[in-house]
Amino acid sequence: MNPQLAAWFRVLRAGESDPVDDERALHLLVYGGRFDSLADHPRRHFDLSTHVEVPDWRHAPPNSTSSAAGMFQITETTWNDYTAHVGPCAFDEAGQTACTLWLISRVSAVSDITAGDLTRAVVKCQGIWESLQKMPMTHIRALFAKYGGIENLAPGAIGVTPSAAAPVIATPAAPAAVNQPKRGGIMGGLVAELLPEVLQMFAPLAQEKLAKITGLPVTTLAPFTASVMAKVQEVTGQSDPLQAVAAFTAKDATGAPAIDPDKLLEVQQHALDFVDKDAALIDKMAQLDRDRWAAEVKSQDAAAARVAKYPRGLVMVVARYVLAMGAVLILVLGVGAVVQAFYSPTHDPSAAVMTLLAGLGTLAMRDVGSIVRALFGAQPDSAASDAAGDSVATINRQQPGGAN
Repeated sequence: MNPQLAAWFRVLRAGESDPVDDERALHLLVYGGRFDSLADHPRRHFDLSTHVEVPDWRHAPPNSTSSAAGMFQITETTWNDYTAHVGPCAFDEAGQTACTLWLISRVSAVSDITAGDLTRAVVKCQGIWESLQKMPMTHIRALFAKYGGIENLAPGAIGVTPSAAAPVIATPAAPAAVNQPKRGGIMGGLVAELLPEVLQMFAPLAQEKLAKITGLPVTTLAPFTASVMAKVQEVTGQSDPLQAVAAFTAKDATGAPAIDPDKLLEVQQHALDFVDKDAALIDKMAQLDRDRWAAEVKSQDAAAARVAKYPRGLVMVVARYVLAMGAVLILVLGVGAVVQAFYSPTHDPSAAVMTLLAGLGTLAMRDVGSIVRALFGAQPDSAASDAAGDSVATINRQQPGGAN
């Protein structure tokens, strides 16, 4: 596991369970109790006021009980959400760790943690773990350093080696793969954030060769990330990216990689071959990303020049057009409603007329939106930017995402 994430997990455990005693933390119930079976979440609820277990919790008042359990005090609701994404899995150390990584990824904090930006990581994660709201930042920083974390790493740094004294979270191999649904949305960003986890397992020379591309934008790295992750899933036998990375980066009791060395070398060589084979493609995609950025900046500069023509400033320009469109819309709606009511025998609103008026309102608001986009130089109004984006999408579709 990435030493930065390992240190952060220890920080979370210091506030939620126990940062040292793995066995106690793994089986800990909220308010200090213990559960035995790790086959699933214990699904036991305790009253927030009395701390007494509530067997018939479904009839308890809303938000009056807690079901938090395990190293990171994961609630039953959270566990249900997680398993809905990855499929059924055990509530063991690997499952609890993977679920916590999933939670961190949902608030886009993985990259902050691996970069050692603790302030941003705390801000993003404190809504999940209340203990982060209560612990002083000085204490969080001290814990992070104590367990091998390094603050404020250089952008793009990978494969940070923890000190010899730093404890390592020994993540057991993930449970056997199950039939799991393919996921999009959050998982696309999550897979990209998991890439450094895989790369830090490679030999230093291989990491050095790959460093030239790891700092590129996510869209540019998409084919490389998809191909490497597919290879990791292949060698680990895990169809879920989270569990595949957990199995690939697991450590044994001595802190050495638990993955078969031949499989580790297979993934490493696959990544190097991809870069060697498609270096020109990656360079072209990087240039397209630069073109996209330049087109957006140019569009914004042009918008600034247009706004400068108005002596009263941007706020007055926007306000004038918005008020004008609002006045026209109100006038049209008022006249239309009066005319419709006058000619209607029952004086009831006509569905056809109301639909027409709604369409006119939509057109008016679309015009307001066009004005705002013109003023701010929004990217959709940049033909050059759209052309660059289409080129990137085309290349992404042509590049196979699986193992070569």
